[in-house]
Amino acid sequence: MVVVAALGFGVVEAAAGWAPTAVTAVVLLALTGFAALYFAQATYQHIQLGTDPQYRGRVMALYILIQQGSTPLGALLIGWLTAHLGSRSGLWAGGLVSLFAALVTLLALRSAPAREELPGADGSAGARSGLGTDRKGARTSLEEAATGQRRTESD
Repeated sequence: MVVVAALGFGVVEAAAGWAPTAVTAVVLLALTGFAALYFAQATYQHIQLGTDPQYRGRVMALYILIQQGSTPLGALLIGWLTAHLGSRSGLWAGGLVSLFAALVTLLALRSAPAREELPGADGSAGARSGLGTDRKGARTSLEEAATGQRRTESD
């Protein structure tokens, strides 16, 4: 889902740079905004659900640091590019770089061998299995952990 969102973002952002009319540009920029939000929520969801709960805060802090910390560097590069080549070049560059990164990631994921999930430190099935442990060490599903309710055997 994350890679598909990145591909969609790259395509619509690059297309917005080549928009022939103002109306087309507005529509494509609206789609670019939607794709950016969709990519952001898909990334957050993937990171949070794919991380052990005990490390989730640290992992999200590192992710936000990298995301927010790289923004000024990208802004300098895109600002220089648009000053020399025009405003459309910023959209082309951002879209094509995003598209390239998504395609490389897609190829890497397809060629990587399937990994078997290692057990968690507490003996649970691990973060990606959809199982966790409650305070007493009993296994819970992600749904149960999110709602704070446990299913009974009769459910």
